[in-house]
Amino acid sequence: MATAAPEANAAPAAGGGKKKLILIIVIALVVVLVGAGAAVMLHIGSPVYKPDLVRRLLADLSTVFAIVRPLGLYVPLYGAYWGMCCASDTLDPLALEPRIAEQRIADRGIADLRYYNGDIHRALFALPNFFRELVPARSADRAAQALAHAVR
Repeated sequence: MATAAPEANAAPAAGGGKKKLILIIVIALVVVLVGAGAAVMLHIGSPVYKPDLVRRLLADLSTVFAIVRPLGLYVPLYGAYWGMCCASDTLDPLALEPRIAEQRIADRGIADLRYYNGDIHRALFALPNFFRELVPARSADRAAQALAHAVR
């Protein structure tokens, strides 16, 4: 899984067309480099302090990727609730059931995790209402469909 941080170089609301295009090209190149079936994990900023930036980045990512899944958590180093996003054309992090996540952790010999587990994986994608309001309708509809499918 590739990681990138577009938040630092994100274009301002006005006159940011060139920077937006560069951001989309860079993300597309990352996906090409890591191959088909890849997912890109991005820091998208704080939905509390920078809601316009988060909204814009999610909308931009939705024009490039078929699946855009924002998630949020408190990051002590940043001192804030922080937004991240998993974007892919094929991989949907909501499709990973908690028991499968737990099995993959065990199969890979990962031990002594202090935070992450199968239930936390799913919970990270449960957004508070103020964050949900920033998600483009297309992504929000897909999130509802993925959750409904996962419950069956």
